[in-house]
Amino acid sequence: MSKESPQNQKRDSKISNSNELLSSSETKTFNLLVPKHKALAINPDAFADKYSPEKIANDKRYVRERKQQFQEQRSESTKRAQTLEAIMAEQIELSDWFGPETLTIIPAEYDDLHNGIDMLVEFTQELEESGDFEYLALGVDITSSVHSLDKKLAIIKDGVLKGTLAQMTYFDSERNQKAKGLRFNIPKVIIGIERQAIQELSELWLEAHQAKINSHDQSLSPESRKSQKERARGALRALAEHRVRYLILEEIKLQLETYLDFAKKLDKTKVVAQLESSVEIVNRLLKQKVVSPEDEDKNRSDFVFKALVNELGIAFSK
Repeated sequence: MSKESPQNQKRDSKISNSNELLSSSETKTFNLLVPKHKALAINPDAFADKYSPEKIANDKRYVRERKQQFQEQRSESTKRAQTLEAIMAEQIELSDWFGPETLTIIPAEYDDLHNGIDMLVEFTQELEESGDFEYLALGVDITSSVHSLDKKLAIIKDGVLKGTLAQMTYFDSERNQKAKGLRFNIPKVIIGIERQAIQELSELWLEAHQAKINSHDQSLSPESRKSQKERARGALRALAEHRVRYLILEEIKLQLETYLDFAKKLDKTKVVAQLESSVEIVNRLLKQKVVSPEDEDKNRSDFVFKALVNELGIAFSK
């Protein structure tokens, strides 16, 4: 095993806390929310009219083999990433984190493990009132090493170089049934926040969940049930308005603009057009941004955000 350079060791130390043991609230949120989130994943068996039985069987075997490898390497950072992914998917749809009429698509495990897509976001295309949809692929990474970012950014860069971006083998959408099957040229970004912020989100989600259950507990007095209902509303409101919403949008904007500049230099016309459309959507969302100076400072100081900014500059300056 090769030794890391002092520079890489220093870079790693900035985000190494992502692999610390989960707190009690993180563990409970993971156990309650993540299984339900995973159950929403696309089922490859529904694509029997698109792919041969052999291909679907081979893809399932690939998933089993990769999951076996991950089981041997399971880490706390993996659980945190899955918790963030599940909370994001819920908040995008329930609290309009990415604007109204935006839906999330949970990919089949094959697209997660092979194509690196943890979540697909479906936007209604309002820019030209065409009724079309725009898609953004998210790779959620609560990284404990800059090498994880390096690898993922290298894959995205290679896609821009080839003019292909990301692809999804088992694409399906409730609102876009005609496009079922293989989908190419999807802009993809990496999403990550530091451990402390994920713990905050987990605590708020768990508080809302428990208070909602208590509000229906007939053994409590009417006053207590009413108090629990208000407590649930308060936690949900705090979750909906959490600063992380804007941190994620800033991460997306930063990456898309970097990829766009790179694609323009390479004269990748199709990629440029797709990225320009995605940038415009994110800019429109950020115009509605309402965040306090204190929260803005916290976002800018986020370890994973700072690491992403640094590694993005290194990867696309070569």
